[in-house]
Amino acid sequence: MSRGLPDSDRPGPPYVPRIDTIREHQVFLVERYQPGATLADVRASVARLDALRSQHGTVRHVSSTLVPREEAVFALFVADSVDAVIRLNRAAGLQVDRVVTGVYLTAGAHVEGVP
Repeated sequence: MSRGLPDSDRPGPPYVPRIDTIREHQVFLVERYQPGATLADVRASVARLDALRSQHGTVRHVSSTLVPREEAVFALFVADSVDAVIRLNRAAGLQVDRVVTGVYLTAGAHVEGVP
């Protein structure tokens, strides 16, 4: 027997959790246009960012996404300022083509690097 979804009369699978908490965090999305970038390149970038983490205070690299077809890498950071994000990336030897500010929403789950 399956239970219904919260706030719905329709039945749903028994594994659908109720979302009681939505967390919001200011984030910065760094765009890098890197023709020919590989997964190995992105792994190396993530390793460099991680190695510099302790030297750059509250800046936290949350994730990086390689989009080969667009020749782009998108890296997500939590930080106090865009300047702090740019400084960390430059210290890691990484280009920063564009930085946008956003709001990261998580539903009842903790994501490493996000308060």
